[in-house]
Amino acid sequence: MTWVLFPHWRPDVKFVLAVLLALLVSSAYADEDTFDTNKAIFVSLSDQHVVPYIDPDTDKIAGSVDVGLVPKQIEIASSIGKLLAIDGKGPLVNIVDLQLKTISTVPLDLVPSRMTVSSDGLTVALADTKNGHVVLLDLLRRRIVGTAHGLPHLRDMVFSIDSRKVYFAGAEAGAIDVMDALKGQLDPAIATGLPSGSLAFGRSPDGRRLFVQSDSGGGIGVLDLERSGPLAPIPAGPAATVAFPSATGAYLLVVDNQRGTLMVIRDGDAQNATVLKAATGVSIVYTGWFDTLALIPSVTAKSVLLYDLEVMHAAGEIPLAGTPARGGVTPDGQKLYLPLIDADQVAVINAQRRKLTESIAMPGHPTAIVLAGSYGVCH
Repeated sequence: MTWVLFPHWRPDVKFVLAVLLALLVSSAYADEDTFDTNKAIFVSLSDQHVVPYIDPDTDKIAGSVDVGLVPKQIEIASSIGKLLAIDGKGPLVNIVDLQLKTISTVPLDLVPSRMTVSSDGLTVALADTKNGHVVLLDLLRRRIVGTAHGLPHLRDMVFSIDSRKVYFAGAEAGAIDVMDALKGQLDPAIATGLPSGSLAFGRSPDGRRLFVQSDSGGGIGVLDLERSGPLAPIPAGPAATVAFPSATGAYLLVVDNQRGTLMVIRDGDAQNATVLKAATGVSIVYTGWFDTLALIPSVTAKSVLLYDLEVMHAAGEIPLAGTPARGGVTPDGQKLYLPLIDADQVAVINAQRRKLTESIAMPGHPTAIVLAGSYGVCH
């Protein structure tokens, strides 16, 4: 080795410096090797096999994982340390071991365009949404444990909180389909009390209620999952999104994209709803900081609207550098991470401080955020 930067230094000093430099370089790579991915924020990119992940303690990119395809969707099975990826083009799902960084490809008899992971992280439902074909995959044994054909065009699906059932929102008028995840077969459909098909689901934190968005008005359907039947729907306009329960279930939040309003229902009593001015271009509502704050991204306004849920007032607006896509709130409710598709950034909003605190540059176009979520705090 030739020492050109410090030609007059003694050899022993140079040796010590070399050791320190080596330690610094190795520690930069050791961070990725020793980082606990159970608390990571994973970011899918629209044009890359590589999925970077963020350390929520530093809001820096802590490393990345190759998922073996350009993902249409990624999901986390936190309990077993797996990252799942589909590309919407091939009849397969890639399962990445987050500790070993190895990829296992599971062939399927359908081309999945959507997937959802069970609450216990042991099963994934994969759907060809156009053709109404669904399979259930056991992630430990990597084998198919259930299948369903001939369902209506699927718009959304969600597991029950105990992972025993999977519910499917589809074009069938007035009902949703149900699969028994243990038996791997369809159960009788559940009436929604709505006059038309379903677009999306929202599930209460206690798992007892399922909120159903209609595709042509009729309000928001409310299903009692313990009794497998509908309750009185929540009155809402035809452009209303599904009811989003807050983290504790104390509030239901419904955005009307036609009227530009936010309806806040406290303790499930729709008779005492508060309606606030909001925005259009809203597809999801987040809550944070012990259910005191609602955060509503708008793609038309390119901003996040804030609402104080304790006093039921607007609490400001945070401009964004680009168009927001689906993000995620950390399980402690402190931070919202939002991918900005056309800015190659992830925006970090601190719910406690009610401000944008970081803009994390991404090596591509971010499309979605998935949180491993293993904080030991229920959000």
